[in-house]
Amino acid sequence: MNLLGYCATALQTVYRLSRHWAFRQGLFEAAVQAPEKAPPILVQKEALLPRPPKNVLFSKQEVGRRIRALREQRALTQVELAQVLRVTQSNVSEMERGVRGLTIHQVVKLAKALRTSTDAILVGKNGSQHADATSDLKLRRRVQRIGKLPPARQRVVLKFLDALIDQETS
Repeated sequence: MNLLGYCATALQTVYRLSRHWAFRQGLFEAAVQAPEKAPPILVQKEALLPRPPKNVLFSKQEVGRRIRALREQRALTQVELAQVLRVTQSNVSEMERGVRGLTIHQVVKLAKALRTSTDAILVGKNGSQHADATSDLKLRRRVQRIGKLPPARQRVVLKFLDALIDQETS
């Protein structure tokens, strides 16, 4: 969660606590009887700030497909995997269908039980998708930083990069 998300969460907590305090002080009854005289925080029914959107990093269905493929590669049944994980067979089925999400602890247990890495479960073989996304993000950030430089500095950086790339490709 970024700084804005933390600030929004803190403001929502303060909002809830202030409403709770007002209720305990009997101020809500006064607000119901004369809403025009009530402080806005007592009349407002919705949260002050919208909740920050959840960033979906992993699709449950994709992770479930990977778990099933890895389980079948190891010639394990759902019942056998469930016994190793100490869950029910229906829980394993729900994981594989993408109905049920996984905790970090469950991903680690699955990786150990299936003798693979957590990356193989979450992002596929060797985590290559995650590595590509990370390197793309780093590259974009660097380009943004270059874009903030004065034009003269930008030309110097670009000439240097061109020379370096030309040297590597030759």
